[in-house]
Amino acid sequence: PRPSFPTPQRRRLRLPRASSQQEPRPPPSLNTMASTDMDNIEVDSSSSSADSTYSSKHGAVSTCALAASQRDLNTYENGRRYHGFRDGRYMLPNDDSEQERIDLHHHCLTWHFGGELHLAPLRNPRRILDIGAGSGLWCISIAEEFPEAEVVGIDLSVIDPPWTPPNVLFVVEDAEDPWTCPPGHFDYIHLSSMTGCIQSWPQLLRQATAALAPGGFLELVDHTAYFLSDDNTTHPSHYTQRWIRAHAAAFARQGIPWLEATREWERWFAAAGYVDVASTARKAPVGTWPKKRELKMVGRWWRKMFSDGLEGLSLRPLVTVLGWGKDETRVFLDGVRAELEDPGIHAYGRIMAMWGRRPFPGEVGGGDAEMETDEVTQGMAGIQTGETAASC
Repeated sequence: PRPSFPTPQRRRLRLPRASSQQEPRPPPSLNTMASTDMDNIEVDSSSSSADSTYSSKHGAVSTCALAASQRDLNTYENGRRYHGFRDGRYMLPNDDSEQERIDLHHHCLTWHFGGELHLAPLRNPRRILDIGAGSGLWCISIAEEFPEAEVVGIDLSVIDPPWTPPNVLFVVEDAEDPWTCPPGHFDYIHLSSMTGCIQSWPQLLRQATAALAPGGFLELVDHTAYFLSDDNTTHPSHYTQRWIRAHAAAFARQGIPWLEATREWERWFAAAGYVDVASTARKAPVGTWPKKRELKMVGRWWRKMFSDGLEGLSLRPLVTVLGWGKDETRVFLDGVRAELEDPGIHAYGRIMAMWGRRPFPGEVGGGDAEMETDEVTQGMAGIQTGETAASC
């Protein structure tokens, strides 16, 4: 039987913990971060695409911070629902199916970080801002971790989870507009999975820095917009790689640096003057090809997230922006799904996180401080092929 998401509080999905992340508190330093996620991933030579997948049953999400008349700020296109506020600024839908994909994406990300919601070494923050709050799940979870903190989540879409802690507020706002909060207002600012949303990252980070209190942390987390393999089982001619190139072209037309954003993080943090800047990376296998049981399981969830969300991820970029036909697009996406199910393609994504602290007055910052980097981020150890299957 297929499992289902826990209801309705949107608690964390109980995926198996990464073996090297047995103690979730306190936040790990780079020297203690789990390296097994980046170690050689053995391929299960008997892996098959005929395995069970995940199905979730969540309701719609809108914001409890807005009047009822404002909850209808939506548009409809290609059979999907999109945000109406600043229509077109964000290219993915906001309907029920997309909310389910966002939740599963959140669960997969946090699994790779041992269940941690943040890697910045937070110490009782008073005010937390989440930019691009999506379904609101991260805001709810961080509010439970820090019940004394005020948590604000902003998004172009309305957000109204079935249950919200009293210390959480959701607001419809464009993060690239001029910020009106007082300088130094927040102790922690979090952005996750925003590479396809922001046109001017330097401007956004300047505003975020001004809104951070001295000693406060900024943290960026994202999944790179491309698939890799260590054994050359991904190829430029594959549907998945063509899908990525088509998306890059669509986002470029909208002025969004989709492929390049994560490559510039280090430079942007240095330019903004952050100190104690650190980063880490993880390999996220797509599919059940890994031999190791827990990687096989999380690979299944990543495949489920991509495969089920593929239409929502693709319709506006390919049909509306690039002018592809709907039927042409759906046939093309069938090819992408088939490759995601192919156990002979050992694809993985790269999950990245970077965080830094705004210096106190008089403290040296920016380029005068070296960035601490997890060794595995630079090493990106290769994936090896195994000969025996692991039970799932």
